[in-house]
Amino acid sequence: MTGIVLNSRDVTERRQAEEARRESEERYRTLVERSPDMIGVLVGGRLTYVNPAGLKLFGADRPEQMLGKSVADFLHPDDLPVVRERIRQATETALSNPLVEMRILQLDGTMVYIDGVSIPLVYQGQPAVQFICRDITERKQAEGALENSERKYRNLVDNALTGVYQTDLKGEIVFSNPALADILGFRDAAELIGTNVLAVYKDPQDRQRLVQILQKVESTSNFEIELLTRDGQTLTVLLSASLEGDTISGMMRDITERKQAEEALAQSNEKLRALTKYWQSSIEAERAHTARELHDEFGQSMTALKMDLEWLADRLPESDEYRLHLDGMNTLVDDSIHLMREIASSLRPTMLDDLGLSAALEWQAQEFTKRSGIPCQLSLPPDDLCLDPALNTTLFRVFKETLTNVIRHAQATRVDASLRQEARSMALTVQDNGCGITESDIKDPQSLGLLGMQERVAQWGGSLTLQGWPGKGTTVTVQIPLHAATENGGHQ
Repeated sequence: MTGIVLNSRDVTERRQAEEARRESEERYRTLVERSPDMIGVLVGGRLTYVNPAGLKLFGADRPEQMLGKSVADFLHPDDLPVVRERIRQATETALSNPLVEMRILQLDGTMVYIDGVSIPLVYQGQPAVQFICRDITERKQAEGALENSERKYRNLVDNALTGVYQTDLKGEIVFSNPALADILGFRDAAELIGTNVLAVYKDPQDRQRLVQILQKVESTSNFEIELLTRDGQTLTVLLSASLEGDTISGMMRDITERKQAEEALAQSNEKLRALTKYWQSSIEAERAHTARELHDEFGQSMTALKMDLEWLADRLPESDEYRLHLDGMNTLVDDSIHLMREIASSLRPTMLDDLGLSAALEWQAQEFTKRSGIPCQLSLPPDDLCLDPALNTTLFRVFKETLTNVIRHAQATRVDASLRQEARSMALTVQDNGCGITESDIKDPQSLGLLGMQERVAQWGGSLTLQGWPGKGTTVTVQIPLHAATENGGHQ
């Protein structure tokens, strides 16, 4: 009776072990079948099993399309020797091999990159190798694209005419392209690597200012500084820079020649303006002299002639014929005196020197209305401004030229003008309600009148701006810095 019980227990344990083994195999099979990675078994170098993920990777629909194939049938020829060696090692040493990259060919010939490991095992009673592989084609393509991009970037940077650099926060140069080495007088970029930028800054405080700016706003451009070349020459460069972590990256452009050209041009312009100012002053002086000569010499002669005509009229016999000729001569003398005064005033209004700018502007506005019939409303400071006499002339000439342009081009029916002292400048504004000047007219190099006005104002460090609105009119605004306007005078 006891023996029977013992036999029953042995069968039960065996059945339980077999059931556990079947469950384990089923779980393993489920894991293999559902794995997203390719899992296959090679027996004698031929494919004996492949899971659904493997079929998909090979581009197959059914296992029959792949089973029985040799590794040579689906491996890239260049990778075949390495894979065969791995299979041999796994079979002979019973040790798994580390991860290796390879290429396989799908059924339609498409090449796919994979990486995988091989594990020795016994499959259906025979020595076999199990391999687990993953599709890395997208990763390889991304790596290839990145390599191409880096190569293009490197070629672009190496062949750029602009200096490209990277430094750490301490100033050590960790990257330089050939252009930067050339700018700073080094033999090549390699010689520049490791150099501290403070050695090439003419003023080390510029480096400190750059770092402080980057720590606040992370990037900057058009940062102008002076650097020293390896042989001690001074360069003016324009920097752009950005801060990422502890690395400052940016570009550098040598603008030394441009700065020198700008300085030479500025000096030339300054000399030209000084010459123009002298020339205009000479013209104004000559006009004033000619106006005085007309008024004094010609005026006195005309007055004397008129007196002689009156003396002659008292002594000639009464006759309609004599009286007619004398009256004609008197009229001609009066017209000549009037014309002389107009010419003298146009050359140089005596009131500009005698009564000041406000009176001269008011007289010119009245003359404008008298000649054109266009009302001109002029707003002036309550007290006359005691300005530099030469500036009085400039403002008067600009005002007169502007009113002349209104008559010639504006087709206006009203003009409003004002002279005022602002916080930092003197301002003269003339506004009409005419057709409005166009942008092309403003920029026209043949507009000599406008160019002349702008040049007159520029001599005082001022600006002349024109704004036009189609059908609504034009506004001319002159701004003269107050320190220049009252350099030789002040407010009375």
